[in-house]
Amino acid sequence: MLETEREQYQKEMARLHQLVEDLEKRNSLLKGQICSDELVADAKARGNWVEPEDVVQRLWGSYRVLAEYPGCKIKELTVNPQSATSKQFHNHRYELWFYLEGKCKWHQHTIAPKTWHQLTNSTDEPMTVIEVQYGTACEEADIVRWEDIK
Repeated sequence: MLETEREQYQKEMARLHQLVEDLEKRNSLLKGQICSDELVADAKARGNWVEPEDVVQRLWGSYRVLAEYPGCKIKELTVNPQSATSKQFHNHRYELWFYLEGKCKWHQHTIAPKTWHQLTNSTDEPMTVIEVQYGTACEEADIVRWEDIK
């Protein structure tokens, strides 16, 4: 049983690394650093390309969905200076945060289901995070907010 779980974990990690690699390629394309029809065609053929989604504004900053796959969603979050997301947890998904810009304690952080978490930016500069959601419910409905249950 342990060997099966280990193999499953290794497969999942390989899949996540491929997703992050696809995200990096896609971001390069969007920023105009690479302009390759072949790269776009390859991402589309593998089902790893979505058209850029509009930025969604929140009180704490904004987010946009960069990629979506069965059981996985990748977002770019920008937290405004002196702002924070709501304190929350998820029942059906993990989150993996990669910090791109701004000051933070970690370069990477993993959040398990049913773990309270909050993204806080206590600096005077915007903070940008890539959030990889993976699990059985990668949707806004799988958010339990602290203010909703206290």
